[in-house]
Amino acid sequence: MSTNEQNTKAEIESNPIGNELQFELSIPEKIEIKMVDASSLNDYELWGVIASVFCNFLVGFLVASISNTEEKCTSLYWSITGIFAIFCIFSVIMVWLKRKQMTIKKKVIKMGVTKNG
Repeated sequence: MSTNEQNTKAEIESNPIGNELQFELSIPEKIEIKMVDASSLNDYELWGVIASVFCNFLVGFLVASISNTEEKCTSLYWSITGIFAIFCIFSVIMVWLKRKQMTIKKKVIKMGVTKNG
């Protein structure tokens, strides 16, 4: 047994709860970590929130348009529903484009890890 292993074992034995906190860690042979540009991620999240809000407005006005009983407000409700449909479609397309932009450029860097001890 090496000196380092004896010191580690002595530290564990001197710690009153050291024996209870021992654990083993098994990791896969290959770990892939995907990193993205933070500004692209911010844009993606912002457009995701905008798309969510517009889709909620769209559904709300669609329900109002369908359940409307007054004839003079029908065209107004359907117009607003159409405008929110355009905004919703545009924002969903922007979310898709920002997501695609985040994953388009990538560089693979391989790193090795050695066993110590």
